[in-house]
Amino acid sequence: MDEWLHSLVPWAQRHCLGSVGGEPRLDPIFKFFTYLGYEELYLVLLPLVYWCINKPVGIGLGYITLPVHMGQRCAQEPVRHPAAV
Repeated sequence: MDEWLHSLVPWAQRHCLGSVGGEPRLDPIFKFFTYLGYEELYLVLLPLVYWCINKPVGIGLGYITLPVHMGQRCAQEPVRHPAAV
């Protein structure tokens, strides 16, 4: 099984990470999932949902995301360590 998995590495490098115009093909997908972790994305999306799509849905999403982000910050703060130099 290990040999089969190791044989997939060159295929994945060729097909998934192959260059198209100097950019890897899957970069936009990876960037999208990366931006899902940024608060700025939610600061833009929540008002758009509230104003343009549906007010009750926007309010509900706000009620969900606000405590989640506050809880995340409160949980991260005690375990945050300075970076090693």
